[in-house]
Amino acid sequence: MLLNPLLERFAEHFPIPTMARAVLERSFHPDQLNAWFEQTAQSQYTRHLLFSTLFDLMMQVVTRQQPSIHAAYQGAREDIPVTRKAVYDKLNGLEPEISAALVGYSAEQAGRVITSLEATRTPLLRDYRVKILDGNALGGRDRLSGRTWCALPLHRQG
Repeated sequence: MLLNPLLERFAEHFPIPTMARAVLERSFHPDQLNAWFEQTAQSQYTRHLLFSTLFDLMMQVVTRQQPSIHAAYQGAREDIPVTRKAVYDKLNGLEPEISAALVGYSAEQAGRVITSLEATRTPLLRDYRVKILDGNALGGRDRLSGRTWCALPLHRQG
């Protein structure tokens, strides 16, 4: 796939952020997110406010493009067909299962990219799934690397 000249310049000078953005946009395409939500939601439904719109607003806050949902709502590129209050109501009413399933969905999407790029790594510990957490958020346990790690058995017994 060829990039337009502006993206080509970004890719040359800032390859990692450009690739990260491309992966996020591919993994969380609005049509895919909306279809996923319709299959996953148990009691919630879509009438005028699409799940992809909520996701976009939250991504702007999470990636610090906007300081709040209110600011993201006001600065939306496309008109959002509901009130700001309706956006907050929908966010507050999201089923906990949706958040948990979204983590799984994002892992599945990222896994596809990792597999297609043949970028899998050998496990750090055989028969264990190692999780590395950002030490900055936890106050840092390992002073040399700034990371905390733990090993979880791949198969639980009993």
